[in-house]
Amino acid sequence: MTGDVTIGCHQCENCLRGLYNLCLSKTEVGLCRGKDGAFAEYLTMPARHAYRIPDELSFEEAACVEPAATVVKAINKARFEPGAVCAILGDGPIGLLALQAADACGAGMLILTGTIDERLDMGRQLGADVTVNVRSQDLRRIVDELTGGVGVDFVMEASGSIDAVRQAVDIARMGGTVSVVGLYEHNVPELDLGNIVVRDLNLITSVASPTPSSRRSG
Repeated sequence: MTGDVTIGCHQCENCLRGLYNLCLSKTEVGLCRGKDGAFAEYLTMPARHAYRIPDELSFEEAACVEPAATVVKAINKARFEPGAVCAILGDGPIGLLALQAADACGAGMLILTGTIDERLDMGRQLGADVTVNVRSQDLRRIVDELTGGVGVDFVMEASGSIDAVRQAVDIARMGGTVSVVGLYEHNVPELDLGNIVVRDLNLITSVASPTPSSRRSG
């Protein structure tokens, strides 16, 4: 079995709308309000939040189901068109999964940024057309060269870096979309909201991925 990270009460307004990821009294597995995490020897999980693993799926693959569902939801929410120039900021597990989800949804060009060369190499193997190590390369200059100064159609910030949020806004084309899925310890200072408005950017966020009841274990 695998399961959700967010456990909803299924009684509040958000849960009744199917948005148990936004439950007003949610419990998060391994994170808060006393729910044991999956590194425990045993873990109890409400049946409505548990999912059967197909026989052909390995435990290693099953461990990626929840984060993969999270990034697929974020990609679907963005609704970018096939052929779009997409940039994924962050070479961690979420960024690499988002890269594959964007590729599957028909991205025309995929740019992956990060700070670890080994992960960026993995990103190339997973479909990235261009990788950028932001510690040694100028992301804005590279994006301008690739797009003729226009910018990218869709940017997902998946690193949790405050600097990357500003980069995401900076490299997006006018009328483009910036999707923020990273989690941040601090607010983002000096984020020019006027610039976001004048350039008519679509700024969206996404957290977790509520699943229709028909796909649960019962």
